[in-house]
Amino acid sequence: MTENRNSRTHGGVGPNGSYVARNIRVLRTKRGKTTEALANELTDRGVPLQASAITRIEKGQRRVTVDELVAFAVLLDATPNALLLPVEVDRELPIAVTGHGELAAADAWDWLDGDSPLPSRGPSEDGDSEDFEDTVRPWWKRAPVRLPRGLRGFEKGVDQKRRMADRARAHQESTDLRHEDQGGEDT
Repeated sequence: MTENRNSRTHGGVGPNGSYVARNIRVLRTKRGKTTEALANELTDRGVPLQASAITRIEKGQRRVTVDELVAFAVLLDATPNALLLPVEVDRELPIAVTGHGELAAADAWDWLDGDSPLPSRGPSEDGDSEDFEDTVRPWWKRAPVRLPRGLRGFEKGVDQKRRMADRARAHQESTDLRHEDQGGEDT
């Protein structure tokens, strides 16, 4: 199915592109940066962009690439998420998510932050979200697994042994360096 270009807003960007345009403009202004200064910073960071391109982005007349989005977030002291959806919005206000449609702002933010899948739009979607967290976060960012009561001490013991091993390794490295500084030979 092809996308109807007339259904897009602001000359070629969709709803989330419009949010990005507004959020970049708001954050740039809040940070006291001109389009020229921001363009120079982007270029210095390896994302060459002219001030006129930033103006077109802010007017919704030019799309933002993924790399540009990340660079804007870095230079505007924000996160990519903070550019993709409206920030100053009531949690129940319906907002558009490209490819999904309208939903409550809280549901859109929960999805964007990886806290929950998008709500189902109808019976054709299975709504199975058992592996949602496994697919949207690296293993070390997932909710911790609670060990059964009898094994909780084991978990603390493993952490304690790991810390002790790290200290011993650091001590050994320090001793080795002192030995080398004193002109000793490695055996």
